[in-house]
Amino acid sequence: MRILHVSSAMAIGGGEIHLLDLCRALSARGHHVQLVVRPNSPLPDRLGSTPVTIHQLPLRNAIDLLSARALSRMIRQHQIDIIHGHVARDYPLCLLAGKWAGRGRVVLTRHHYLPLRVNWLNRALFRRVGKVIAVSESVRRRLIASLPVSADRIVTIPNWIDPDDYRQLPPSEQARRRLGLNAPLIVGMVGQMTPAKGQEEFLRAAALVSASREDVAFLLVGSEQGGRRFTSRCQRLARQLGIAHRVTFLDHIEDLSWVWSALTVLVVPSWQEAFSMVLIQAMAAGLPVIATRAGGPAEIVTHRVTGWLVPPREIQSLAEAIALLLDDAPLRERLGRAARAEVHERFDRSRIIARIESVYRQVMIESRDSVRSPAS
Repeated sequence: MRILHVSSAMAIGGGEIHLLDLCRALSARGHHVQLVVRPNSPLPDRLGSTPVTIHQLPLRNAIDLLSARALSRMIRQHQIDIIHGHVARDYPLCLLAGKWAGRGRVVLTRHHYLPLRVNWLNRALFRRVGKVIAVSESVRRRLIASLPVSADRIVTIPNWIDPDDYRQLPPSEQARRRLGLNAPLIVGMVGQMTPAKGQEEFLRAAALVSASREDVAFLLVGSEQGGRRFTSRCQRLARQLGIAHRVTFLDHIEDLSWVWSALTVLVVPSWQEAFSMVLIQAMAAGLPVIATRAGGPAEIVTHRVTGWLVPPREIQSLAEAIALLLDDAPLRERLGRAARAEVHERFDRSRIIARIESVYRQVMIESRDSVRSPAS
């Protein structure tokens, strides 16, 4: 198949990691993959030597008709079969370009938990969508409630991990030295520095845990878009809580295997999540995890079996869960073992890529059938 991905993203998050690995996997499976990005996008450099054809367009906003027209010419010129959009503001451009090109079926992936705003443009264009992929059931339910398309055109296909990436991790002590950590127990979280990811709740829970034990330190990994204002706020909070000497802040780390090796417990304290790549990566590495019942994570973790779930933004509950796991090494071992097995079974890369290929084939068949039906 000739597949054209479209992304106006200018930063790397979970959705962009998903897109990049999808491009790699589809290319390795023999498809001709192309990617449309904005000038200065960080995505092409992340693809390395992967044989993906890169195009640049302004992709300024959802009504950038010049970009939509250029995209339609590209679709005709390269005889594209599938147009796959990954960012909400690109959805109308993909649908318009497919309409104007007169070929190519549109597939859209929704990586975010917020409902789409349904305006006149979406109502008019979404009737042309082949399939919408939701990364979790909670996202799918929101899309069914908000989009003017039938529920059978919205399917749930989660993100994935490659089990081979987690078969051999760095030694724990070496990882801790590399990251500047030296406490016997390390509790950490990984995610973009923004209030909704729950860093402030994590720090307040850390202060409660620290009040009764000296053997634990805390790690926050993540960068902030547009400066360090929120990061500085969290650092001030750590000082105010009297735990600054126990808390390490690190910017974005490309190879998270060092983090998984260093941690005793991973916490995902988000207010809401569509999915959580960090969560399944840590589980694949065999880490015990604590997450909030906040959309995607509650679908990934089975409470008390593959991890621990707490209500979002409830600091006392989070602190109690952290203390429980720190006090019980056999429980941590059991949860980590079960998490690894579960994630390798449910989120295996090759199986999920095959499901996306199946969606592509299905919309192509439906497109051919719709062309033939008027003449029948």
